[in-house]
Amino acid sequence: MSVLNVNNIIEKTSGHGVKIAGHVVQTVFVHSTTRVAVSSSTYTNVSLTKAITPKYSDSLIYIQVGSGYNTEASTRRIDVTIERTATGLTTEFLHELEGLATNTARMQSMVHHGNRMEGTFVLTYVDQPNTTNEVTYQMKARENTAGSTIEIPSSNDQVQCMVLQEIAQ
Repeated sequence: MSVLNVNNIIEKTSGHGVKIAGHVVQTVFVHSTTRVAVSSSTYTNVSLTKAITPKYSDSLIYIQVGSGYNTEASTRRIDVTIERTATGLTTEFLHELEGLATNTARMQSMVHHGNRMEGTFVLTYVDQPNTTNEVTYQMKARENTAGSTIEIPSSNDQVQCMVLQEIAQ
């Protein structure tokens, strides 16, 4: 059996970095306890937004969002998605990249047919923006009946988080 011991991996040409396929190049994250009440059937910004500047144009961006929600009443459906914006790219909801329509589709839904419901959810997605420009990811939510109110997260004492990781290819 072979053993490889390494003290340092040094880039051959300064400024190019060390790129190993499948490895995390960088990680950025944001935490928030800011509760946002949403009373619209149109996707609305909630408090989680974070930017990352990929070092390599062919990198993947692994996105993980964890948050809470509150339906405030029965039969309300909460839809959540993530919007991507970047210089040189079309602003898109990530579920649209999978061929799903903006007005009817979402990355995840929560609905409760009893009384009010509070809970948590986790969204994960792998994006390939094909750029080295700064890319911003914004979590968005909507309520399926305009005028009703839902909350993301369910209270100001619930922590939510967005993690972005650049994965070398």
